[in-house]
Amino acid sequence: MSEEIKDVLDGLGKGFEEFKTENQKRLDEIEQKGHADPLLQEKVDKMSEEIASLAEVKQTAELQSKNLEDAQSKIEALETVMARPSNVKSEDVDIRVKAFGDWLRKGEVDEMEKKALYESDDTLGGFYAPTEYVEEIIKTVTEISPIRSIARIRQTNKRGIEIPKRTGQFSAQWVAETGTRSETTGYTTGLMQIDAHEQYALVDISQAMLEDSAFNLESEMASEFSEQFSKAEGTAFVSGSGVGQPLGFTDSTAGVGSTNSGSGSALTANGLLDLVYAIKSEYLGNSRFVMNRTTFAKLLQLEDGEGQKKNIPRWIKSS
Repeated sequence: MSEEIKDVLDGLGKGFEEFKTENQKRLDEIEQKGHADPLLQEKVDKMSEEIASLAEVKQTAELQSKNLEDAQSKIEALETVMARPSNVKSEDVDIRVKAFGDWLRKGEVDEMEKKALYESDDTLGGFYAPTEYVEEIIKTVTEISPIRSIARIRQTNKRGIEIPKRTGQFSAQWVAETGTRSETTGYTTGLMQIDAHEQYALVDISQAMLEDSAFNLESEMASEFSEQFSKAEGTAFVSGSGVGQPLGFTDSTAGVGSTNSGSGSALTANGLLDLVYAIKSEYLGNSRFVMNRTTFAKLLQLEDGEGQKKNIPRWIKSS
């Protein structure tokens, strides 16, 4: 027990004995006279206040003594740990000791020593500092055939359409003024059927996803469906097999004629000219060149025997 606490206790004990003596005198006067001497009453009250003050000082001194003992115990424990061999780096121990010393002296820790939590490690607090979430979607470009822009579009609510067509023609004959005229036969008709094939796409989305998503998933999926439908449609119109899908115009069974370019591995300018003039004149007015970008690049690279770029005809550039 410290000398300060001992002195407080001695003073408290002595003061309490004097208080008991004077208070007894006050009680005796009240019993004999019906009241106590005012001076004696004032003295007893003052002694009561002094005893209460000494008791408060005693309690504070005991609390400080206990805190001092706890701090001393922690310091001794830290010194014991530091004396043990361990895998803790010396610089780490120095930082901890310095921080603890600052806390003991100033009651605070230097801001640079507060590294228990930081955002660069998610498990040490990084999850509390999230990055900004951008409500946009980054998409690659989906290439879609432009064939629909030059095709003839017909709406129907049936499973398909049927178009009558001429399949055969008669031949006109020359005849003399008085010659015999017989019936010219050979005119026949047929029926061409174009089926309306069906496309579908199916994406299952949970109700919770629809409610909690940051995006409007219904709108996003509708846009995605439209894009993929257009892509599949363009591909089928060009190279479709006709089985469960449209028959593409490049399929051999579509009845489209062909013209050889004159080379088995490359395009030639003469081959292009032969292709143009192999088409009947009536068809040229609404005709279009259809090719991919790689083929068009090869056309632009055509050179003559001197290495000069050939002039691409206007009707190719505008197609």
